[in-house]
Amino acid sequence: MEPESAVAPACGPVTFTLYPAEVAQATGTEDAALGGRLIAQAAHALWAPADQSEAERRAGVQAAVAALKGLAPRDALEGLLATQMVAVHNTAMECLRRAQAEGQTGDGRDRSLRQAVRLADLYARQAETLDRRRGRAPHSIRVEQVTVEAGGQAVVGAVNMAGPAQVDGPARPSVHGG
Repeated sequence: MEPESAVAPACGPVTFTLYPAEVAQATGTEDAALGGRLIAQAAHALWAPADQSEAERRAGVQAAVAALKGLAPRDALEGLLATQMVAVHNTAMECLRRAQAEGQTGDGRDRSLRQAVRLADLYARQAETLDRRRGRAPHSIRVEQVTVEAGGQAVVGAVNMAGPAQVDGPARPSVHGG
């Protein structure tokens, strides 16, 4: 199969070549048009100074593609989410860079840091969404009502069943008051 070429990012043209299997691995879709578009969107979301060399831009695009592959989208929906996650991560990192820039005012630093925190929170929510979709989200059980009969005992608080407690006799849950 012939490789496909893509052009990105907006700060200056960078041509790179990916084989269809690489596009599918990075975006979760066999559709060449959608896969190419998702990679271009991730690349266009990268901030690059005007004086950045083509080699530096190419390295940024390759890193974005590697990040997409690392998220391993399984289908187009996960590919869309992974593309957003790469863009959000890169934008958050740029906000952090700007907060530390030489000559940055206190107000400018605070604005950049606030925006970075919002973006980091968004990224965490996106990661939780991806985990939930893949069935890896933590499970919890909420008990609304408990009746304790005469002679019975109840535990109030969080019960952790992660591993056996070090006690004589059968394993007992560890209890954290709450």
